Amino acid sequence: MVFARAEQLIKPHRGERLRLGLRSLYILPTRFGLLWLAGGGLLLLVAIQSQRNGPLLLSFLMLGLWLLALHLTQFNLQGLELEALAPSGGFAGEMVTYPLLCRSRCQRDAIQLGLAGSAATPQPLAAGESVLSVPWRAGRRGLQTPGRLRLQTTAPLGLFVCWTLW
Repeated sequence: MVFARAEQLIKPHRGERLRLGLRSLYILPTRFGLLWLAGGGLLLLVAIQSQRNGPLLLSFLMLGLWLLALHLTQFNLQGLELEALAPSGGFAGEMVTYPLLCRSRCQRDAIQLGLAGSAATPQPLAAGESVLSVPWRAGRRGLQTPGRLRLQTTAPLGLFVCWTLW
């Protein structure tokens, strides 16, 4: 629900090429990430009240890992270059694949690539150039645009979701 409201505020990127950077990526904590933060905060309060070092150390480790996961999730998409290739023709009502050329300097984990409103399965992305295909169903005849492409990841820990719209 929060993501649906956040996507309405985001201006999608236009053009045939896209390089993901700090100004084109958006990040929010997941429900699990908020639960992790609440658990770390509660553990910090318990450690302060009981004046014990063990729970205090554990709460600092939990909160430090939460902050580290913020940066690692964003780094999983930063620097990725996408280029739209010419799609093949198709008929109305059939599945058409929309090819994308992805360039990456390093291996990426659990990248979800799909059109807005469709469920995508997480897949790893190897270093170098690779061609990904996005399935899409054309609803009518004629020239069309498939709509917004959503690229997201929750790797490595699932505490944050980082996404972009194209």
